[in-house]
Parts: sequence; structure tokens; C-alpha cells
Amino acid sequence: MGRLLGLGSVGDRALQVGFRRVALVVVELAALRWPGLAQHGILRVGRGWRDGMPGHFSLSNKNDTSLTLDLLRAGAAQAVCVGHALNVFMGPGTSNAPRIGVALFFVLSGFVIAHTLIIRSQQASYDFAEFFTERFARIYTAYLPALLLIALADNLAVGSGLFIDVTTLDWDVFLKNVAMLEGYPRINAPTYGSAGQLSSVALEFHIYIFVGAIYFAWLGRKRRVALIIAAASCGLPLAWLVGYPDPDRTLFWLWIAGFGAYLLASRIQVGREFAFAAAACFAALWFWHRTPGAEYAVSGYPLFALSFLALAMATQQTTVITLHPWLARPIKFAADYSFSLFLIHFTIEKIIAALWFGPTWAGIVTAVAISNLLSIAFAFACERRYRAVAVYLKQLWIRRSAAPIMTT
Repeated sequence: MGRLLGLGSVGDRALQVGFRRVALVVVELAALRWPGLAQHGILRVGRGWRDGMPGHFSLSNKNDTSLTLDLLRAGAAQAVCVGHALNVFMGPGTSNAPRIGVALFFVLSGFVIAHTLIIRSQQASYDFAEFFTERFARIYTAYLPALLLIALADNLAVGSGLFIDVTTLDWDVFLKNVAMLEGYPRINAPTYGSAGQLSSVALEFHIYIFVGAIYFAWLGRKRRVALIIAAASCGLPLAWLVGYPDPDRTLFWLWIAGFGAYLLASRIQVGREFAFAAAACFAALWFWHRTPGAEYAVSGYPLFALSFLALAMATQQTTVITLHPWLARPIKFAADYSFSLFLIHFTIEKIIAALWFGPTWAGIVTAVAISNLLSIAFAFACERRYRAVAVYLKQLWIRRSAAPIMTT
């Protein structure tokens, strides 16, 4: 922050040290006021508060946290898929599960990106270009083929006289969707065709660019370039911060909450039993507090994020899933195609509903099952290749950077 304010490295270091000292004082005062918290292992100060390192938090096979995040990711994708099937067959508003699933995706995303930036940036060579290449490959390896598939399916369905719910099949809108401009302020770009859920993918992609650029500017790595990128990419994230043009558009707040949850989880340890109890209590309070259909209300985000944070802290101290491959393998498998499921399920369900014999539970089950099966095949063909795509793009960038400049 000091660097962004023009205070230089000394000012930046002073701000970081000051922040850690204030946080340390707050936690230690809490321990003094309620000594039982520390005596019973409910509250402990992580190493990160004292020396500025990332702390004790680990996403590895040494604990259940990574697999728990995979479980939540897979569960969020299934919630969106099943909820949309209910809404398509039984009528809009039948289920609010898609909204809950998307909210979970965003808090997960903020948490994981915070981990990626903080851990990977310990390497001096890691910069915005490498971060962006990884994020671009992760998203577009599945997103672009999915968008082409959606366009093909929608045009064939509409051309054959099948009635499905689409926004527009104009090719200029398709190209804007390719460029992730869905919902961008002052750009007339609705989501293409039958895939209304893709607006959240565009938002997440712009958040990656915006937050990544701000983070590397703060580190002082090509700061001017990073600030220019941050300014150029701030439109969509900030619109979803202030609720423009729809007051319901506030998911950037939840993403930030996920980012902050990682910062806390990496620096404060909480007893396992207490953390599990807190996660359950916060989740129950959120569920009781929420208004159905208004899951994106900012007032509910703190409870939602705190429940997630407590669960992440609790699973740092368990190995139940990790030590049982029969649990770990299906969770990992379901998580590995969750993004593909999110991308293509809505189109599949709308086409099946148009072909089905009215609103029946058999139709819903069939639509969900076929969506999952096709998403698994799609993930094997496209999504799972993102690491290879990232490596190729990095090598291409290195070769172009190393190429001699030709002069005449």
C-alpha cells in the first residue's frame, strides 16, 4: 500500500509492519481478556503475524483443506446444475440453489487466488505476466470451446424450430462474449444464447486481472505497467462492487471476503472443534438471516464468508478425507469437471426440457445426469488441458521476448 501511495519501499515496509503489530495487539488483547481461548487451544497467533511470512496455512495432502475446497467447488457446481434444472422444468424461481452455488464459487475463488498470489510471489521472477497467463489458460481452455459449443447447439435448436430460452444469437454479441465483455458498463453485451450464467465467468476473469495487477503493483514489480492494467480492467469489478446497473450485482464483495479469509486463515489458528462449531453456527445464521431470492445481499456476506473461513481453519487440523482414497478420489474427480459443468449445463438442460414431455421429475433427473456425463467428456477433451496450454503460452512468451530485434 505504501508503494501505491508513493511512499516507496520504506513506507511500504512500515505500513506492513504497522498492520501486523496492530493485528497482533488485537489478538493478544483478546487472549488476555478471555484467557480460556488460548488455554483451551481455541485461539493461537500464527507465525505469519510476527515475521511477515505467509504463516502456517497449507493447501497440500498433509490436511483436508484442499480436498474440502474441492468438495465445495464440486458441490457448488452441482447446486447450480440441479437448481437450473428445477427452474427450467418447473418454472423460474423454483430454486435459489444456483445463486448459492455462484456465491460459493466466488468466495472460493477469492480464497484460492489469495493463496496463489501470496505463495507464488515469493519467487522474485513471478510477475503479472505469468499470473495472467495461468489464469487465461485456466479459463479460456474450457470457456472458448464451451462458447462455440453453446453457439452451435443454440443455432441448431432454434433453426430446427425448437423453442428454447435464449437472449440473442447475434454474432457481434458472440464476439463480445469471447472477449469477456458480458455486462461490461456502457457496452451492450448480454450473455450469448442460452448460457445466462456466463456473466459471472466474465466478472471473475476481470477480477483476476484487476486484483492481480493491483497486487503486483503493490509488490513493485513493473508497477507502472501493472497500474495501467488495473485502471483498464477495473470497470466490471467496480460495477459489481457498487451494484451497477442492478443492485443485485455485488459479488465482488464476496470475492474480496474470500481473499481476506485466506489472509486470516494463514495467520490465526483456531481449535478444531471450535472451528467446526463456528462454521456450522455461521452457516445456520446465514441461512436463517437470508431472504430467499436475495442471496446476493451484501448484509449476508459476512456470515457466509465467516462460515467458509471457519471450515477452512478446521480442516487444517484433520486428515479424514486425505487418509481415505475412496473419499478423496471421487471428490477430486467431481471437482475436476466442475467448471465444465458450470459452463455447458444450462444449454443442455434447456434443450432437454424443450424435447421433454412437460415438467416432470424424470425430466429433471435425466437433464442433470446428461449434463454431468457430457461435462465429464468435455472436461477430458478441453478443461483438463489447461496446464499444457499454460506451459505452451509461457514458452511462446519466452521465445518472443528472447527473439532478437531486427533492424534495417
